[in-house]
Amino acid sequence: MLKNAADVEDSAESAVMSEMALLIAHDALKFGGAKVNGASRQSEVFEDAALRQAQLDIILEMSADEVRGNEEEFSTAWTSLHGQSKLPGLEGYGEDKVDEHQLMTEAFDNIQDALASAADRGNKVEKKLSLHLGGYQARAKTLRQKIVEAADALEKATFDLNTFQTLQIAEEAAIPRRLDGLREEVAFVARREREAQDLYRARRDELDGLVVVENGVH
Repeated sequence: MLKNAADVEDSAESAVMSEMALLIAHDALKFGGAKVNGASRQSEVFEDAALRQAQLDIILEMSADEVRGNEEEFSTAWTSLHGQSKLPGLEGYGEDKVDEHQLMTEAFDNIQDALASAADRGNKVEKKLSLHLGGYQARAKTLRQKIVEAADALEKATFDLNTFQTLQIAEEAAIPRRLDGLREEVAFVARREREAQDLYRARRDELDGLVVVENGVH
């Protein structure tokens, strides 16, 4: 079995087959009373946390259909080879169920840790950018303020211009009317002046007549 595993070109599949061969030999020797050629390797003991993490990684990498398909394929192959569906001495191993709540909790914790790590890296990058781009940011702030002030001044100037243009239009519309009024006033004054002059001449002539009578015979 180890030779067959070593002949597999896929390194991952070869490692899996080698580990499976060692586990079968270990269980056969320990639980089945079998004999093996050479020395059997002591089965490595993993901590529960490491096993759960490995199980989580496998489940996250594989879909549910792939998991069920691989389990059925392995069970069929093992049964065809040994006439039973369980590993020797490992009865009940297949009955273990995945603690979905635990897996989801660990997945959430892993994601939360990843987010916290990403946020920390983002804060560090932001600080570095602030050091390198602080001058540009201050300059941009000043220019932005000046642009706002210029826009306000332009708006005020535009309002004043519109106001004066409206007054100009009103004045231009009122000029003819005012000119007519002034012409009428000038004509009235001229007429009154002529009438006053005529009255003055009439009174003067009358006065001159009175003076001649007084110096005459009468």
